[in-house]
Amino acid sequence: MSGPTTVGTPANQCFFSGTVPLAVGVLNPANSPNNAWDVGTAYQYASITTVVAGTPTSFTIVLEGSLDGVNWSTLATTTNVAGETQFATGAIPFGALRARCSAASGGTSPTVTIVAVAYQNTPETVVGGTTPGGGAVSQGSANTLANAWPVKITDGNNLAAVSFNSGTGASQLFVTTGGMTAGTSLTTATAISNGTALDFGSAARCITCVFTSSGTTSGGTVNLQVSNDNAFWINVGAALNASTFAASGAATLTTNTITATPVAFRYARAVIVSTITGGGTVSATIQDS
Repeated sequence: MSGPTTVGTPANQCFFSGTVPLAVGVLNPANSPNNAWDVGTAYQYASITTVVAGTPTSFTIVLEGSLDGVNWSTLATTTNVAGETQFATGAIPFGALRARCSAASGGTSPTVTIVAVAYQNTPETVVGGTTPGGGAVSQGSANTLANAWPVKITDGNNLAAVSFNSGTGASQLFVTTGGMTAGTSLTTATAISNGTALDFGSAARCITCVFTSSGTTSGGTVNLQVSNDNAFWINVGAALNASTFAASGAATLTTNTITATPVAFRYARAVIVSTITGGGTVSATIQDS
C-alpha cells in the first residue's frame, strides 16, 4: 500500500501577457489555456502590474480569479493610465488568474503589458496599492534634498549638516568637514534685552561671543552671559561699549568679542545692557567648543 503523496507548491508564480492592445475583453495571451493563467492549486494573494503605452485617457482593468475556470471574481482593479501595481485583499482564493479590460478610451493605438503574480503568503511592498497584511511602506521621492532616501544626513535644509545638540540654535557640527558653525543670539537689536539663549546640550569649556554692528553705534553696552540651568545667569567680564565696535577686517578680540574660558557652562546668551544709540543696530553670534 502506497503512502500519502506530498505536492510542493511554489511560493510565488509570475505571469506575463506580453504587449497586447488595450481593448475591452480578456487581455491574457491567446496561447494561455482557456485565456487564463493556471496557478495549479489554490492561492490566496495576487497582484497586477500594468505598463501602459499610447497615452489612453482612461481605462479599467481588473485582475480576476477563479477556482473552476467558469466563475470569476474580481481580485484587484487598476485605472491609473500611467501604470501601477495593485494588490488583492487576500479574501478570495483562486486557482486561475486572468486580466480583463472592462472599459477603455482615448489614446493612439494604446497597448498594455500585464504582469500578474500569485502569492502563497502576504506580499510586502515598498510602493503601490493596498497591501494585504503589513501595509505599504513609502520611501518618498528620491533625488531631492528634503525627500532623499534611503539614508540622509541633513538638518532638513542643509546637506550633511547635523545639529550638534538638541538645544535651541546652538552650534552645529558639519559632518563633511568636522567644522563647527556659530549660533545666533542677537539680530539687529537696539533695545535693552536678553538675546536667544543657546543650549549646547552639554557643558562647553570655551564660549566666544562676537558682536557686530550695522550702521553707526555711538553708545550702548553689551555683554555675554552664561548659565548652567538656563535660569541663573552670570555676566562674563566687563560689558563692551558699542561705540568701539570695529568693522570686518579691523575688529580685534578686544573690540568685538567676549570669551568665557576655561570654566564650563551649558547655556549662553548675548545681552544688551544699555540701549544702543546712534541709529545703528547690534547682532551677536556665539561659538562653543
